[in-house]
Amino acid sequence: MAKGTLLLRNTVLVLVVLAAGCALQPADEAVYFHDAEAVRQEAITDGTNAAANLSDYPLATPGAAPGEPVLPFIYLDHDLRTDAAWQHGSYRPSNEMGREYGEGFSARLSMRAAWRPYPWLYMSVAPEWYYGDNLDNNEPDAETVFHEALIRAAAGNMWIEAGRFPMWWGPGRHGSLLLSDNYRPRDTIRISNPRPVIPKGLFSLLGPCRLSMFVSDLNNGEEAAGRYLGGMRAAFKPTPRSEFALSRTFVFPATATDADLSALCDAVFFAEDAGGIATADQKIAIEYRYDFPGAVPLSVYGQIATDDEAGNRPAQLALLAGAAAYMPWGKDRLRFTAEWTDTGLNGHGADWYAPRYHVDGNCIGHHAGSDSTDFYFELAWVDVCGTERLRFYVDREAHGASLPVTELLVEKGIEITLDKAAPWNIRLRLAGQEYMNAGGTAGAEEKATLFSIAVSRVL
Repeated sequence: MAKGTLLLRNTVLVLVVLAAGCALQPADEAVYFHDAEAVRQEAITDGTNAAANLSDYPLATPGAAPGEPVLPFIYLDHDLRTDAAWQHGSYRPSNEMGREYGEGFSARLSMRAAWRPYPWLYMSVAPEWYYGDNLDNNEPDAETVFHEALIRAAAGNMWIEAGRFPMWWGPGRHGSLLLSDNYRPRDTIRISNPRPVIPKGLFSLLGPCRLSMFVSDLNNGEEAAGRYLGGMRAAFKPTPRSEFALSRTFVFPATATDADLSALCDAVFFAEDAGGIATADQKIAIEYRYDFPGAVPLSVYGQIATDDEAGNRPAQLALLAGAAAYMPWGKDRLRFTAEWTDTGLNGHGADWYAPRYHVDGNCIGHHAGSDSTDFYFELAWVDVCGTERLRFYVDREAHGASLPVTELLVEKGIEITLDKAAPWNIRLRLAGQEYMNAGGTAGAEEKATLFSIAVSRVL
């Protein structure tokens, strides 16, 4: 048996053993993880933004001060938002669930409502109505999108979720190698434990554990015919200041044939003769984060991923590394973030994200795509409630890094949030994108500018 296959099958065996042990021994106290997916679950489970630094992550509950309870068993969150934008050129932002902006004026009206009628039942819906020029043909277009439509049932220390909802695996703020909210959410079934649990026996040295498994239906017309996305993740906190996680995703079946339980099992257990399952875009990743104490707290994090070639040694590597420093500023603080990503470390990254690992042209993993490098810098002013009052960022992406002609994208943006007149909230955004050697053509340039104003009100 090849080394790569042996390693991956052992990884699955460890996850299965941990799942069996974790189900029996819940953690005595609340244990908080820092990745965005955990932040989202903890805010819903406890009705509280339980730790001050949870609000630093993309899916944190907005507006809640640390320890401030959200009323249980009624509408947890219900607001109305309108977003008007003007753009010159075609603008495609990253990590916005597949949103795009064509030439000229566009408008969005969205709302979100969540209901918890019983302690064990939670429902939410977030429709968005859009009108504006289509990015592909610059013709007027109108559509209705559900970025979230979710039913969650609790059974002991287990959640069973069905519907559409964003997912983000990893400690990165600007991207994630396996799973991010860069694409429009699809119908999904997920099983997870909302409260961390303590593994038994020798595995207890790994600390509190959070497990998650899901399957998403990517079918959406001919482009995605016969595609399903699956994944499993185990996150641990061996010490209060450190976290690490093992995660894996796969697309099945490998060919556009009927997807059934057999195809799912072939993907989960790395079958080598499952009709081409070796090309099913299977990926595994290891993540780590550590928080250094001090007058200026510093967090460092990283994520390394490799392809999952059944029967072969993993050949492609991708790496994400970042750091965030928090400087006190009166009652508020300034946050400095720097993050670097490379999806073609060993020269074999041209197909790191195969076409099957995209939805409507948007990558399921890191938005920079295959064979790319990305450097991101951000400065944010964050108040005591976790609201980003001011955010300035610069992003530099090189696409086709191993090719003779590399496309370079430089994006700069600034966002200002005003919510002194609660329950009203106003956000101003100005951003620009500049492509050099656009499309891999030497000397070709493209530019796009976006200005938007978003007004939201808690009902």
